[in-house]
Amino acid sequence: MAKLVDILIPNRNSHEAIQLCIESIRHYTKYPDYQIIVYDDCSDNEVDLPYLREKQKQGWLRLIEGKEHRHHGGALNVMVNEACHADLAMIMDCDIQILRDGWLIDMVDLISADEKAIGVCNCLGIKRRGAEVWVGPFCEFWFGLLNMTAYRDGMQVDWTPTIIYDKEEMKKYSEDLDVSILDYFVLEVGSKLYTKTIYDNPKGYYFISPIPENINKAYRHYVQIASFSMVERLDIKEYMAAQFEIIKRELGKLRQ
Repeated sequence: MAKLVDILIPNRNSHEAIQLCIESIRHYTKYPDYQIIVYDDCSDNEVDLPYLREKQKQGWLRLIEGKEHRHHGGALNVMVNEACHADLAMIMDCDIQILRDGWLIDMVDLISADEKAIGVCNCLGIKRRGAEVWVGPFCEFWFGLLNMTAYRDGMQVDWTPTIIYDKEEMKKYSEDLDVSILDYFVLEVGSKLYTKTIYDNPKGYYFISPIPENINKAYRHYVQIASFSMVERLDIKEYMAAQFEIIKRELGKLRQ
């Protein structure tokens, strides 16, 4: 029997991007047992919610309509920690486009090879953001598969980003980190789960990372569609307009 997969998508004001995401999943996913769950984080563009409600009526997905703005990490808290009852959780951003058949089968096969694999996701080590700020090690959960059996086995975390100001607490994230130069330390979405596997993981769960190249090539990420949608800067607006031109073209081809 195939493992049940919940595909979890946080969304806010992404216009055609969420449409391309959902419809490309439907078009290219041959895996036999999955459902799509979308958490809409108070979209107010008069496009996203009517579209998502209609797809829910058609049986395409389950829609969770947020009543307060939770941001990306808060949306994942609801979906991963409350709404997901499947064996596996495929987490992806609303601006992902699936490009080929077999993508989910490949991900499931990869994580199912070892029950100690808690996730398939690209992970990054500690990195600098500006002169005095560092970002903690985190998983790039804009596209990653989570083993919910392992996650529920003492590995559950809060997905919201956190800023750490305490220098003693900062030290636990790297022996090589010079905390004297830091004003603060940032734990982004996915950071807490990754650091938990390093420092608080008595059963030895681990991440499969990086994602194999054949799977990386199975999707396209248009990057920060929702977070940039409210920005007024001219250069951002020009960038977004170019991205949406591509998205609209790809959506048109998919619907032919």
